Amino acid sequence: MAEKLRDSGSDVYCIITNLNPGLLGLSMRYCQVNDYHSPSSKKIILDFSKDHSIDCVVIGPEDPLASGIADMFWKYGIPVVGPIKHLAQIESSKGFTRDLLKKYNIDASPVYKRFESTTGTSDFLDMLGDDYVVKFDGLMGGKGVKVSGEHLHSKDEALSYCKKLVDSSG
Repeated sequence: MAEKLRDSGSDVYCIITNLNPGLLGLSMRYCQVNDYHSPSSKKIILDFSKDHSIDCVVIGPEDPLASGIADMFWKYGIPVVGPIKHLAQIESSKGFTRDLLKKYNIDASPVYKRFESTTGTSDFLDMLGDDYVVKFDGLMGGKGVKVSGEHLHSKDEALSYCKKLVDSSG
């Protein structure tokens, strides 16, 4: 996206958590933050944007969208290409997406259930048999999904992983 923006004549400024040589080479200036969630990082992002008179923001990754960066820019009158936090849940929360599909009777989901405690997880796994996936409901950089037979080799391993997720609020 940054390359296409630059090629179209736009001035590109990047706000990033990891120094990406490709993005750095396309950017007039960049700002590195530790995360997109903390109030201190959000202040740094907003100050950088104001200092460089940013008049439109394009957000690519899910993490800043899920943390409400688009909402923050809109609040300060800076237009954003990318959804506000509530709407970004379709990418950042499988549970939200599955519930949305169910609400509108769109038959595109496997059998699923969301848990806030481990109560009922054993019975639900029994119902699913040997074919299931346990997933953190949120962003974990591709590290939150465990598949039966591949990552989880027994019901006890699955229950242990469920407990780990519940204990970490996922």
